[in-house]
Amino acid sequence: MTYPNAASGIKKLHIAEILIIIGTLIANIFYVASNIVDMNNFVHSVSKAVLILIVVILLIGDILVVGGDILNIVGLNKASKDAKLFRLPLFLSVAMIVGQIAIRVAFLDQEATVATEWLEFAEDVIELIQMICVIVVCRRLARNLGGDKLIDASRRMMILVYVIIGVSVVINVAAFFSETIILIASVAAGIFEFVILVAYLRYVDKAIEFLKDN
Repeated sequence: MTYPNAASGIKKLHIAEILIIIGTLIANIFYVASNIVDMNNFVHSVSKAVLILIVVILLIGDILVVGGDILNIVGLNKASKDAKLFRLPLFLSVAMIVGQIAIRVAFLDQEATVATEWLEFAEDVIELIQMICVIVVCRRLARNLGGDKLIDASRRMMILVYVIIGVSVVINVAAFFSETIILIASVAAGIFEFVILVAYLRYVDKAIEFLKDN
């Protein structure tokens, strides 16, 4: 294997992404449910066993996200030994975690809506930067190793990244118009993000296999 650190690091990033997705999905399901169901009546209408099960599932979701974040940093650090470009998302990811801890300690139980929104925005930006870094590095390695198929896959993946950036710009512009347009744009963005996420995970699978074979 010509680039063992990059291959190992990207594989860890891949696993970390899946863990974070599953953990976030669990949290979002319960968040949506809590906005649909009257939680006070629900808590009093179910048994303690059900409540304990829900708490355990939520805890598992949190553990998956935290574990994914840690594995993501480990993967970035590992991959950066073969590709220095990974140092940028590594630095940003560490800074994000430190920022999250600092804000939670500073605000404690107080409202931190604005800070939370900015953190969520920053997380999206960092995730996008990391995705671009993975694609760029994989394309460079593929060129060095003569991997034409991976080069083509990298080119298609970058086009999808440009699409999601364009969709995000459209949504921000739509925010100046009606709520209906915002809703439609948000739904469209959600669909695009899901499609791109699936495509990205498949792309990383191909990159891992290619690096493993070379």
